[in-house]
Amino acid sequence: MKNILVTKFYTLTERFFLYDDLTRVNQRYSRARDLLLASAEKWLLDVDEIICDTHEVKHDQEMFLHHAQILENRYHSEPCNILYCDLDIVFVKPTRIFG
Repeated sequence: MKNILVTKFYTLTERFFLYDDLTRVNQRYSRARDLLLASAEKWLLDVDEIICDTHEVKHDQEMFLHHAQILENRYHSEPCNILYCDLDIVFVKPTRIFG
């Protein structure tokens, strides 16, 4: 069975919460994405694939719905275990989630 780490990095096109400067938001989230992916590659054990889904949407509600559908489709497309992580996760030591 395939072990997959999945995260998302979506581009939001409309203002949300208190954030007007979407370029700045994108820069901060891209740094978080880079940290998550680098730490997973280094420390996450028994992972077969690391996927960062990307897409452009208007706002965060649309993002969550879209990505939930992607995850469900992926889960039903092949036998697999999926570890979903938001961008606020960093692995700091060897971590065995699968198996």
